[in-house]
Order: sequence, then structure tokens, then C-alpha cells
Amino acid sequence: MVQRITRENNRSNWGVLPVVIPATLLLLLTGGVRTYTYVSAMPGQSQEDTAKQSRFGKGLNPTEETFAQYATILELLNKNQEEEALSRLRSLLQEPLSMDGNTFRDAHLSHFSPETLLLSVTQTLAKRAQISAKNGDNEMAGRYVDALYGVGDHVLSNPSPSLKALESAHHFLGFAARMQVSVFAKGDYYGAAARYREWALTTLWKKRISPRIESNSSTPNGKNEKILAANLAREYRDGWSRIRAGEA
Repeated sequence: MVQRITRENNRSNWGVLPVVIPATLLLLLTGGVRTYTYVSAMPGQSQEDTAKQSRFGKGLNPTEETFAQYATILELLNKNQEEEALSRLRSLLQEPLSMDGNTFRDAHLSHFSPETLLLSVTQTLAKRAQISAKNGDNEMAGRYVDALYGVGDHVLSNPSPSLKALESAHHFLGFAARMQVSVFAKGDYYGAAARYREWALTTLWKKRISPRIESNSSTPNGKNEKILAANLAREYRDGWSRIRAGEA
């Protein structure tokens, strides 16, 4: 995780840039503009009751279960219940992640694929980081950047990754690094660390991961995708660990 930012950092050098997600990432993850609905509480229900209903009342599969919780976190962020949202996200990031399938039986999630829901969550976290930075709250901005990296790590932790999920993990981690660059001063330690991470992640992907995916896809009898995805995910995790340690 990115080192936590404290309020003692130099606030005068902070700059806030608009949240910009590359068009290719938007197309990859959304496939176009969609309208989303979120899990919401019935009158008289608490958020905790709603979460329990989602978990235990609908017979959700592991993918639906995980992303029902992500949808609740997104709703909490949209309602400015930031502490509760970040607390739930921290807990969720400790749980196994499944991204099998592209649709949900749960009607509240029916407009989402796993990737589009995570895109909405990361966009919201990024905007919150920028707002916190603009208000001079470096500590809160750092917590949001931490959360962005956490989502990328969560996707990367999938024990049975697909090539698509691996690509999503790379984009989310890269987005976290770009946001870290955009909200922290360009010339200070954290800005330099973020620029290094962004460069190193891009290099890792372009030189070691992407060519093997492309080579396999162009081969008539390419390696089984599940085996290739597992091998590349393991290599990416190792590379990302070295990047965080400053050894790459």
C-alpha cells in the first residue's frame, strides 16, 4: 500500500486535477454509458440490515456476494458516509474475490458487470481524494489513494484470474498511481514515488505481460487461457511487490 500521507506534508504545493480515465479504459470496462442502480434500504431498515439482507436473503453466488458489498460501499460514498464506506471497504478487501461471470441475478446489481461496478467505485474514490486535497486534508486524501490501490490489489488477488481480470487489475493499479501523481505535489517525495510507480507498472505490463498475452492470442493452439492467466498474474504480483519495495 502507498505510504500513508500525514497532515504535515506541504499543503501549499498541492494541485488538483480533474479525474481523467483514459478512453481505452472506459471502453474496456464499461462498453458504453450505462445507468446504474444501487442497493438501498427499505423504510425503517438500517444500512447494516440491508447488507445482511443482501448477504443472506438472496442466495447470492460468491461474485454477487462480493459485489453486493461493493455496491453498498458505493452507496455510502454517494451519501457522504465516508468513514463507514472506508471501514467496510477495508474489511471487504480482506475477503477472497471472485469475478466469475459477467451478470448478476440480484436485481439491484443487474446493470453492472464486476468491472463496471469497480470502475464506479474507483471514480468516486478518486473524486473524494481530489476534494480532500483541495480542502487541504492530506490525511484523508491519502486514505482515499490507499483505498484505490486496495481495489486494484483486491482484483489482483483473485485465486482464479482471467486475462480480462488481470488487465482490469493493472488498469486499477495504474489509475491509483496516476491519481497519486495528480493530487500530490509534483516535486515532493510522494509525487516522485507515484511517478515511479506509474512508470514501473507501465513497464512491467508492456515488457513482460502484454506481449505474452498478444502472442498467445495470435497462436492457433495457444496455451490454455486459465493456465496463462494464472502464470501471468503470479508474475505481475511478484513485479508489483518489487515495485512497492523500490527494487524494480
